[in-house]
Amino acid sequence: LPDHAAARADVNALLHTMFRDYARARQQAVWPADDLARQHRATFDLSLNLLLAATQAGQRANALPALSAALAWCSVMRDLREDLAAGIINIPADIWAQLRPLPNGTPDAAWLQQAPLQQWMRHQHQQAGQLLDRLDQQLASGSLDPATQRIARLFGRSVRDFARRRFFRLYPWLRAVDN
Repeated sequence: LPDHAAARADVNALLHTMFRDYARARQQAVWPADDLARQHRATFDLSLNLLLAATQAGQRANALPALSAALAWCSVMRDLREDLAAGIINIPADIWAQLRPLPNGTPDAAWLQQAPLQQWMRHQHQQAGQLLDRLDQQLASGSLDPATQRIARLFGRSVRDFARRRFFRLYPWLRAVDN
């Protein structure tokens, strides 16, 4: 890689960030929204940095904040059931406190349909749409180099597809309100 030292630092930082997720899973830690956002931002900024470096793109994740945030949203919503079953709680503490305990440690459809969780998920879905709109505006502005633009378009399309289709296949009870 052209900047081997920076890439190596990102790998080390990503491993540290992933270890924090491992530790919070073991503890089944419930974090405030700001802490979760920082954890997700670090995970996806660092991962995106490595991908951009490997493809010799001219920019890094700090040039694509909407993409990193949209990727984090997609990951949380896509893996919500599996993460909860593994002890990774990506639901903010204030929402979590309003929910019934998980039945046998695994979320079923009834658990996922609790009103506070539905409201949070709807809001997160709306914010993801806004992030993707911002990314589209940035892509249209021509402010990114071609390699960064290709990566951002690829992931942006993938997340938008998830938001439009797969999200509602996973959580069909949310469709009536958002679509």
